[in-house]
Amino acid sequence: MHNIAFVLLRRIRSPLIVLICVYSIAMLGFVFIPGMDDEGQPWQMDFFHAFYFVSFMGSTIGFGEIPYPFTSGQRMWATVTIYSSVVAWLYAIGSLLAVVQDPAFRTLSRQNTFRRSISRINSPFYLICGYGETSSLLIRALSEAGIRSVVIDADQTKLNTLELEDYPIPVPGLCADVSLPDVLILGGLKQKNCIGCVALTDRDPINLKVALTSKLLNPSIKVIARAETQDAELNIASFGTDEIINPFTTFAGRLALALHSPSMFMLFEWMTGV
Repeated sequence: MHNIAFVLLRRIRSPLIVLICVYSIAMLGFVFIPGMDDEGQPWQMDFFHAFYFVSFMGSTIGFGEIPYPFTSGQRMWATVTIYSSVVAWLYAIGSLLAVVQDPAFRTLSRQNTFRRSISRINSPFYLICGYGETSSLLIRALSEAGIRSVVIDADQTKLNTLELEDYPIPVPGLCADVSLPDVLILGGLKQKNCIGCVALTDRDPINLKVALTSKLLNPSIKVIARAETQDAELNIASFGTDEIINPFTTFAGRLALALHSPSMFMLFEWMTGV
């Protein structure tokens, strides 16, 4: 994972070089241009005073001419330096804003924030791949039971919905492709307190990849996957997935139970709380 500070400095290295050059040339000018003290004697500004004056002048604070009033040559050089430093700062600030608004940098920033959130989780948690109605109900049930959840989904709109939910426990979310092993590792798959991975995306091939990767990277965790077809269910089961849920089969079974034995269905609903 890239260090965000390193990436930021690398992206704005040109503006930084321009700022350093402008300030260095301005300081050299004040050091070499002769001045005059309060007794009318020639006086040379040292590097400390030159750095101090250029610093507050470049930041437009303007403390005045120090330590003595400037000569005409010094004032001319100060005028040139003022305009140069303003242009350099505008260039630097504009470049910084462009970097901050860049989609790649914002993605990296979100990944770093997500990684820090995962590293601060000390209690057991489930890694949930894919966010939707089913995931929302699962996260709420886990939160009410005191179990934390981590969500990864490729759709930023769904993650925006996640941020608006009022779960009892905060749920970190990341917009990324869950079929990539590095993304699952970033989500904490290999951490000791990760007790399970739940693949709930709406695509069977992705759920298959998540189940396979989870078992390979962390065989000790419980893996639960969603499958919409029998072929996908068999493929996922062949890799040792602990639980495979087919929503259509589940719905059909409960519908049949409700039609043939309503009392048993009511008992089932009461016992499972679903």
